[in-house]
Amino acid sequence: QIVAGLCHVHGQNVIHRDLKPENIFLEEDHVYLGDFGLAKSIAEHILSPTSYDFFFAPGTYLYLAPEILNEGVCTTKSDIYSLGVLMFELFYKFDTAMERAVVSL
Repeated sequence: QIVAGLCHVHGQNVIHRDLKPENIFLEEDHVYLGDFGLAKSIAEHILSPTSYDFFFAPGTYLYLAPEILNEGVCTTKSDIYSLGVLMFELFYKFDTAMERAVVSL
């Protein structure tokens, strides 16, 4: 359901830009993506490709794609990277927050 939700968001030409566990909401048997405060329209990027806010995208450090950290560029692929980190955390048990941070670096 998380993947389907992200596909829907991207289908609406929106980049979430802050996909992380805190922005995934559970309600009975349903999973929802939330907190679209940092989301941007892909059309905004096309119309204003030099926008500081778009290229130097805010987000949560541990979930940011390398292209955001290295080049400041955020795309739908950046959301997919964040989804991958999120999925990794779902399937791999970390004993401490420090272990999680070391793996993320």
